[in-house]
Amino acid sequence: MIDSTTLQKLIHLSWQSAGAAARKAWPEGTRMSAPEVEAFLAQERFCAIATTGLNRVPHLVPGSFVNDRDATFWLPTVAGAVRLADLRSHPKAAVLVGQGVAATHALVMARGVVEKFAPDDVPGRVRAAARAKLGDTSWAALWLALRPERLIAYSRAAVE
Repeated sequence: MIDSTTLQKLIHLSWQSAGAAARKAWPEGTRMSAPEVEAFLAQERFCAIATTGLNRVPHLVPGSFVNDRDATFWLPTVAGAVRLADLRSHPKAAVLVGQGVAATHALVMARGVVEKFAPDDVPGRVRAAARAKLGDTSWAALWLALRPERLIAYSRAAVE
C-alpha cells in the first residue's frame, strides 16, 4: 500500500514542474489523485521499462512490478538483462503503466534513480506484495527499485 500523503506530494510537484505541452495535453480535470493512482497501480501487473546505455540508445522492455509505501516501483529482473548493463552507466530509468482505449484510457509515468537488490535484500513487505500480486518470482536474479523523482498520472475517465 502506497502512502497517500507521500504520493500526493510527488504528484503535485511533478505537475508543477511539467512543461506547458504536458499540462495542455493532460488538463487539471484529467489528472489522477493519489488514491486513484494507488488503486490503478494495485490492479495493474505489467509496465514498460525504459533505460539508456553507454551508446545512448533507448532500451524499452515489458516487465512486472509492485509498489512500496513510498511509491517505489519494485521490478523483478532476470540475470543478464540489457537494462542491468544500461543501469551501470546511467542509473536512471522510466516506467509506464497504461490501460484502456479511447474514452477510458489511463496511464502512470514515473522516472527516477534505480537501485539494485539481491532477492534476499528485498524488504519482506515487498516480497509478500509480489507473491500476492505477481505469483512466483523465484526466477528474479535481481530486483530493481525505481524511486520516482517524477510521477505523472492521467485518466481519460476522470473527465467523464
